Amino acid sequence: MGIDKKKISSVLVRAPGWIGDSVISMPVVRTIRENFPKAFITVSVKDRVKELWDGFICADEVVSDSEQKLNGRRGYDLGIIFPNSFSSAYTMLRAGVKNRAGYSTELRGLLITHRVPKRRKFRSIHLIEEYFDILRHLGLKIRTKTLFYEVPAKARNKIARLISKQGCNEGRPIIGICPGASFGKAKAWPPERYSEVVKYLTAKYGARIALFAGKGETACAKIILQGLKKSDILSAGGELTITESAALIERCSLFISNDTGPMHIAAALNVPVIGIFGSTNPVWTGPLGSKSRVLYKKTECSPCFQRVCPRKRNKYECLLNINAEDVIGELKKFKTL
Repeated sequence: MGIDKKKISSVLVRAPGWIGDSVISMPVVRTIRENFPKAFITVSVKDRVKELWDGFICADEVVSDSEQKLNGRRGYDLGIIFPNSFSSAYTMLRAGVKNRAGYSTELRGLLITHRVPKRRKFRSIHLIEEYFDILRHLGLKIRTKTLFYEVPAKARNKIARLISKQGCNEGRPIIGICPGASFGKAKAWPPERYSEVVKYLTAKYGARIALFAGKGETACAKIILQGLKKSDILSAGGELTITESAALIERCSLFISNDTGPMHIAAALNVPVIGIFGSTNPVWTGPLGSKSRVLYKKTECSPCFQRVCPRKRNKYECLLNINAEDVIGELKKFKTL
């Protein structure tokens, strides 16, 4: 069921709730703008990703849940719902959106006017294609699917000052390491193996290591950086915001990461990426772009999409099958080092 574009003067987009999914959805919102160049477009987001969307050039406004501005603006002509939750579709209905497009999941079919059929095999294509399927269902034209992200000038300037203060010169590459995974342990490659990789990078290439570790990852960070000289580490001097992290990622010659949001930011910034996958499926959420590589050693039970490995024997086999030598082998293929 298509949509008459001539009748659409306002669009409400419900964005995904996670950093990586949000980055993946941005080219889709750009395509919505290309199809409705004169429409007023609002992107509704969760509080935790609001900073990522602020200043987004393809939207007229970005509204977080806590700001509750949706109550003041009603009657959108079209709603695009990326999340599959019941609540996201119900919010569209309450906002008075006339045409509501999304997947008919979680018993929300009656809340959606333009129901997109789910593919028979769940997570069998990349997430970006699932999002674009919503637009295809509406008959919208798709020109390009390339990821993009514009780092705010304020964040870029702060990181430039940080790098200058710590004496990073152009001849010494900065390598980003992102060992965390808020999803759960089943996504987290062992820090001891990250440690092997960073020791190789500092010895072979004279690299400075920028570690992207959040709250609760102090022990992990200590293991990874153990044995490195202070001059081998680019210290952020405290936890960075989402946009500041993006600005630092932008300065990296290579980014090595678990399946996380920062991995997708790196891909969107055209930074060479090595993504390490365990319980999740790179077919569905792998880093996009010609400079992205994936390490994934499938086992009989993967991808299981579990937060914690449920096996009694050979726990986390999917992650433990990936050695430091595998990562080193991949990074040698890049010409940026």
